[in-house]
Amino acid sequence: MPAPAEVTIAGRWLTVGRAALIYWALVFSFAFVIGVVRTMWLAPLLGSAVLAVLLELPLVLTASWWVARRIVTSNRLGCGESAAMGAVAFTLLMVAELALATFVFGETTHGWFSALFGLPGALGLAGQLGFAVIPVLVNIGHSPVGSGKCFREQVQ
Repeated sequence: MPAPAEVTIAGRWLTVGRAALIYWALVFSFAFVIGVVRTMWLAPLLGSAVLAVLLELPLVLTASWWVARRIVTSNRLGCGESAAMGAVAFTLLMVAELALATFVFGETTHGWFSALFGLPGALGLAGQLGFAVIPVLVNIGHSPVGSGKCFREQVQ
């Protein structure tokens, strides 16, 4: 029988995993719909994939902030837990992006990875990295257990 501390730690990591999965699923679903609008209508209308991505990014990052804030505060995630939530959600996001690119759109892995280095891809990647960091930023500013002491937590 595990000791109570081990049960608590295991329970917290299950909470973090569930939080990451929910965060990824909600934001990915929203971003997928916005991405279809960007690709099918907005980019052709503007004549620029870069402008379309620049219009999409604030919407997706705002949605990410909104979702992360609710998840971090409702689960009372600490700084490390928020960072883990963002890292797991980012990993899920990149796996899903690669899977969509290869299995649905017929791209090669190399082609998908190379596209990240063009301007629209680099902007998208910057937004995806923002998605990963947002849970920590939310924790610093809004979480009952955060209250701006995220970085002091590591020192003590």
